[in-house]
Amino acid sequence: MKSKMNKKNLSLLVITLFQTITFNVYSQKINFNSNILIGKWDSYKVTTIEGGDGKDVTFDGKPFNKKLMIDFIDANKMSISINNSERVKISYQIKDSIIKINHYEYKIKLIKQNQLVLLENWLLGNLIYLRKEE
Repeated sequence: MKSKMNKKNLSLLVITLFQTITFNVYSQKINFNSNILIGKWDSYKVTTIEGGDGKDVTFDGKPFNKKLMIDFIDANKMSISINNSERVKISYQIKDSIIKINHYEYKIKLIKQNQLVLLENWLLGNLIYLRKEE
């Protein structure tokens, strides 16, 4: 009986630790001046959260092939093109380090003057690496 209690307690501990780590990873905030976003950004790489190229999770076994072009026009307007589609002007919101575009959310993982890394807050949570156009 005692070993069952230990296994149950260990399972609860592992679940609690996993939830705590996951919460901490997704709740970290990045302080930045939102003006640094203004401008045109092009994706140059998409990876899994672990850093893989995606060929182990795509249906065709090929690496991720997502081309994302974002032009942050001002503090709430942007244009976006996915996989070389026509650019669409839409509004967006930023709260803490979350960019909300329609029903999609991206978490800013890294932002520098010319580099932006976004975490998709849905599905597999891929990382999208973007460079700012000069």
